[in-house]
Amino acid sequence: MTDRYAEQTTEVLGLTVGTALVQTDMQSSIIRNASGTFECSSHQIKIKVGFDPITIYVGKEFTQGSCAFKEIYAHEIRHAEIYKDFSRQAVIEASAQMQSRFNTLGPIKGPIGSTHERVTTELTERWTPYLKRLLNKSEAQQRLVDTRQEYERVASSCNGEVLKIIQTSKNR
Repeated sequence: MTDRYAEQTTEVLGLTVGTALVQTDMQSSIIRNASGTFECSSHQIKIKVGFDPITIYVGKEFTQGSCAFKEIYAHEIRHAEIYKDFSRQAVIEASAQMQSRFNTLGPIKGPIGSTHERVTTELTERWTPYLKRLLNKSEAQQRLVDTRQEYERVASSCNGEVLKIIQTSKNR
């Protein structure tokens, strides 16, 4: 996973993994005509979008509470914040798009059994991929955090403690 952002020659001291999550839930109210051939339905759609879980790893060589651990952890928190920011942005953007689509739609009419399936198919084929694309835009922002300069800054922090630990672990 480390080659997602860092150059392959860079020592990776920590890692933050956000698992993109898109879940949909739909409640439907369906009214059928007397002959049982036609229906009219209204749907309430709930969507959960974000990164869940967001997991932060710090190399086991770095003792929790040490200056080196805190410095690496602070860097990883920046990645976690990007995931959270993109989640919020995705919700705002998707809400506007989905409200534009569904709020003006009104009740859906069609043959018995077709209306719920039509909305479910649209959620699965259109909206879920769209939401995942929104979340995946975070990857470009993540790469901006992992610059050579940032890695050098973290590695040289704490009066050289990080570099000493890296060298010690390489020599084992």
